[in-house]
Amino acid sequence: MDSDDVALPERFYVQYKFLEDRPKVFLVGSSAILIDEKDKVIGVRKKISGPERIKRFLKKSNCISHSSVMFRNDKKTFYRKKFTYAHDYDLYLRLLSRNKILDNISRPLIKYRLSKKAISFKKRDIQNFDANQARKFYIERIKTGKDSYHKFNPKIFVRKSKKDDASKILNKEKIKVIFLNNKNKARKEIKLFFKKFGFDLEMFMLYFASFLPQKIINFLRGLK
Repeated sequence: MDSDDVALPERFYVQYKFLEDRPKVFLVGSSAILIDEKDKVIGVRKKISGPERIKRFLKKSNCISHSSVMFRNDKKTFYRKKFTYAHDYDLYLRLLSRNKILDNISRPLIKYRLSKKAISFKKRDIQNFDANQARKFYIERIKTGKDSYHKFNPKIFVRKSKKDDASKILNKEKIKVIFLNNKNKARKEIKLFFKKFGFDLEMFMLYFASFLPQKIINFLRGLK
């Protein structure tokens, strides 16, 4: 878990029982309650569940919250040292390569803190670089049965940051949460975002999506 996240009291029992009842499942995560720097609840991050959906989504992006994970100790499942900020995603993709079954519990079992100080915000660009590399290695393993991790040199990445990176990312995360609960309010927040940070394609697409019926939005999400 990240140092400022919170496990709910029933988390371990619920996940342990889930794995005991489903011996074929190797790893399980959960949804998360989102909190701000002052412990105020600002929404819920609902995670997709079902091994087949997760397998399909993981090939494109990480849909398992690292802070929520529990998995079986098979004595051979470890992080890879060169992946500093996306070691969890690389792990999940390697488990897929080994035909392991991964799942999520739709019930929130952790509180995940959205904070400018969080590593995921401060190092987001490096994290994305590592995540892209993890996906490339996954494709290599599917095609050839092995990847070129031994040649991977993370030091070749040069970070290009802006002073408002953390603030911009935090705003985007909060708007995504608002979008799930109140699309009219989300549109107003997106307009304020544009005034402060300028044009952003992801926020523009979210603004456009806010005018679509919920059934269409659900359908489009299902196609990912």
